Amino acid sequence: MSEKKFRGSATKNEKGGWHVELDASFKKELENMDPEDRAEIEEIIQSIREGKIDPLTLGNRMCSYCGNAIGDVPDDVMMCRLCAQELR
Repeated sequence: MSEKKFRGSATKNEKGGWHVELDASFKKELENMDPEDRAEIEEIIQSIREGKIDPLTLGNRMCSYCGNAIGDVPDDVMMCRLCAQELR
């Protein structure tokens, strides 16, 4: 599979799985994607929905305030160091 970047969000639900939202441009890209690549991505998305894959372990964690990549902060922190300093 060629490299494709996932653009969307996932919100944890009460059943232990995740609600996955794809952004419009990624949905359009997915429609025009090679069938094998699309099937692989859809399998990953379904695994996220079922709770088999934790999306927090995928890609870069983003700051919940500014949206920039968090970097090397502890796993339980959901904001970058700059926002943390500004909020102090």
